[in-house]
Amino acid sequence: MPSERLLRSKEVSEYRPRGYITVDVNENSEAVLIDGVVYLLETDLSEVTLGYYYRRKRVQEKYDEVYDPCSRPARRIFKRLSNNERVLKREIRWKLAALIVREAAKRQAVIVLERLQGARQPHD
Repeated sequence: MPSERLLRSKEVSEYRPRGYITVDVNENSEAVLIDGVVYLLETDLSEVTLGYYYRRKRVQEKYDEVYDPCSRPARRIFKRLSNNERVLKREIRWKLAALIVREAAKRQAVIVLERLQGARQPHD
């Protein structure tokens, strides 16, 4: 059975930017400058990373005693934990990005990001 895709079209209106919203991305926070006022949005992504690190450490200690190292049940749990961590971090970043884009659209402003190291290069 062929896969069906739903297409949705949306009318987009262009506008001349009336201002700028600058964004500085850090590990635990994002600083956003809107109309001369700096807002610090806390993400606490390092706490999420540390929490999952300690969970993986406990699982590894437990399963190394019961089974041998690199056992299949432990690998399954590690896979689930890493997926949960990835999904949680993506959700936090997505919500912050949506908040910033919503404010930019409301103020008809352009979003300016810092030069991000290690970011993917655009395709030519």
